[in-house]
Amino acid sequence: MEYNLSIMARPPRLEFPGALYHLTSRGNARKVIFHDRTDRERFLEQLAYCLEAHSVILYAYVLMDNHYHLLAQTRKANLSAFCQRLNTSYALYARHRQRTPGHILQGRYKAKLIESEAHLGQVATYIHLNPVRTRSARDWAPERRERFLLDYPWSSLPGYLAAGREQAFVNYDALGAFGSSRIAARQACRRFVLAALHGDGGEMEAAMRTSEFAIGSPTFIEKVERRMRDQGESEAARRDLALPPARPRRLSVDEVKRAVARRFDLEKDALDGHGRARGVGAAKQTALELAARHCGLSLREVGGEFGGLTPSAVTMSLRRGQEKRLEDFSLRAVFEELDSQLTAVGRKG
Repeated sequence: MEYNLSIMARPPRLEFPGALYHLTSRGNARKVIFHDRTDRERFLEQLAYCLEAHSVILYAYVLMDNHYHLLAQTRKANLSAFCQRLNTSYALYARHRQRTPGHILQGRYKAKLIESEAHLGQVATYIHLNPVRTRSARDWAPERRERFLLDYPWSSLPGYLAAGREQAFVNYDALGAFGSSRIAARQACRRFVLAALHGDGGEMEAAMRTSEFAIGSPTFIEKVERRMRDQGESEAARRDLALPPARPRRLSVDEVKRAVARRFDLEKDALDGHGRARGVGAAKQTALELAARHCGLSLREVGGEFGGLTPSAVTMSLRRGQEKRLEDFSLRAVFEELDSQLTAVGRKG
């Protein structure tokens, strides 16, 4: 697996395709960077654009007054390019709107490498709890803290708890850590978040704070820290770093289409049409979402493989497919069957 490790006076970044990160960036001198709704909406628009432009997957986020957290995965080895574009674009906007000279953000963003997708649910929960970790919120009554957290609008948590509040630029696969079906997973996620809020999150907090550079098992953290701090070694020596287990190979859209067409008893070419023919609509929505999950493509690229759909049309189709599965148990079972089948094909490589 190829990765880039830049040698600099400050800690280097470990970048490779499929890498998972917990990313944070703060205002300079901890000053406010999001002053109002307009600022936050502008940042989310720029975030969505940068995710698409750099083929980055976003699993969770939260915007606080003076910083933000992201749980992201780079399909390519391009973490630095993604973060630089996001922070620079927002800083330029903020300086113009606030008419404030100088730096808006404090130094470089921070990035912790995450060992594997097994940690997604834990890291997402840590991120989602940020709104009630402020100094003032710690003194609130438990009911007030719970209500504030669940109602907080500048976080991906609402989409984790209710299908109708999902956002198109967020990938909710981390729900898989809480249950096999989305309905059960959302209920379990809510219980887990509230348990952590009310004091049953010590183990999670400890895991998140153990290392400056990594989140994962002690062995993984020790290896990452040793290599991240040892900037004097040769590039060849750095390749000895044991990276996270390889992700399943990315499937071709053709493989996904064939699997879906067989399961729905259709010709594969039917999935490229408008989807209005009897039995084709659900199959096409299923194929679109499975392609988005398993093929490593942007929404624009996925749409191009299904008759030239625009990214917004793909997003709408994905949302409709998810809504249908909430109402139709048999369709949900078919989707989960195909998802498991394609995952197994990818792991066999």
